[in-house]
Amino acid sequence: MTHFSVRPLVAAMSLALTGVAHAADGDASIWSFSGFGTVSAVHSNEREADFAGTIFQPYGAGRTRSTSLDPDSKLGAQLTAKFTPQLSGVVQVVSQYQYDNSYTPQVEWANLKYEFTPAFRARIGRIALPAFLLSETRYVGFANTWARPPQEVYAIAPITSNDGVDATYVAHFGDAVNSVQAFYGSNTTKLTTGEAKSKPSWGLNNSLEVGSTTLRAGFIATRLSLDVPALQGLNDGLQSFGNAASAIPSPGIQAAGAQAHELNAKYSLKDIDLKIYSLGASHDTGAWLFIGEYTRFEGNGYFSTSNSWYASVARRLGVFTPYVTVGDTRPKLESEPGITTTGLPGGLAAGAMGLNAGINAVKQSVAASQKLASVGVRWDFMKNAAVKLQYDHLEMGEGSKGRLVNPSPAYQPGGKVDLVTLGVDFLF
Repeated sequence: MTHFSVRPLVAAMSLALTGVAHAADGDASIWSFSGFGTVSAVHSNEREADFAGTIFQPYGAGRTRSTSLDPDSKLGAQLTAKFTPQLSGVVQVVSQYQYDNSYTPQVEWANLKYEFTPAFRARIGRIALPAFLLSETRYVGFANTWARPPQEVYAIAPITSNDGVDATYVAHFGDAVNSVQAFYGSNTTKLTTGEAKSKPSWGLNNSLEVGSTTLRAGFIATRLSLDVPALQGLNDGLQSFGNAASAIPSPGIQAAGAQAHELNAKYSLKDIDLKIYSLGASHDTGAWLFIGEYTRFEGNGYFSTSNSWYASVARRLGVFTPYVTVGDTRPKLESEPGITTTGLPGGLAAGAMGLNAGINAVKQSVAASQKLASVGVRWDFMKNAAVKLQYDHLEMGEGSKGRLVNPSPAYQPGGKVDLVTLGVDFLF
């Protein structure tokens, strides 16, 4: 979920819509309204850290309270307008638990779409970031089988929208439909500890549908800049150490100063180049649903490269749909040797060791390592409403807290967590 001012974007859209709206003045049929929501309680047996729905949530189930409505509960509304056969617009607003401990509604989508031909269309404005199979519906719980999309993959790209443009070309080959999408834009997102800016973000993805089977391949590249005071303090420490050591007339100490400056550049919080490669497939026969995705995240600086995946099988039995899911996310975490302390005076050696430890602690904290085994059942008790009961068993990698947030000083990394989720998804 993005958190930033959309006034310029909304104003520009309003001006664009005003002209075409006059042409359809009095015709209410061009407008359509829909909504969706989730009321869900999550119980965790972990008492020293919280399970959260996204990394943007400061608290959740576990340490803060054993059972919480915050991780998954949300309410969304969508207004769509079709002004001409070619031109349409959409605004989607979502309220869910946020970085600032509130449920303040945020604009998730706000874009205009123009269909140049039946095969080619383009959008401008705020669009869903097309990172995964379920990017367009990840907030619409009723559209998905599980209580939530598996975090092992979907937390890799937690930012869900992009301000910019995209274009899609659709081609038919017999019974097959192939869609190619390209996008470009930027995003600014509030974190619990600061702010993240991705500028630019661009990518390509291709989806092929053949009967009940969908195959997808995607690529995203982004340049990320972080405004996180805690991390900036570590980088400032590297800069200060480098300046102080470089000023001492000793080759060994000056070499350590040069190392500190190199590390400050390597772990800079500005213009971090990140890439995401993704593959996904689903096969829906009506009675059975098979779905899985694989993602490779290539990181720099504090962000380690990782491989993540999940696979899920569901069986529809009338109004009941039991399902099983397994998943895994594993970083390729490499320890940073840091500043060489051999030959340094006591004070400088202690400072260097502290900086080295700080870098590795941040790398370890960012590099989530987690396995998932999950079972659940969905009950479609009404046409537009479903109850979901889900059990998740999480195993954290060695030295990792996985996707948990708000760990206490007593939290022991590398543990196991059991979650039980009971919720209702609905449309209106």
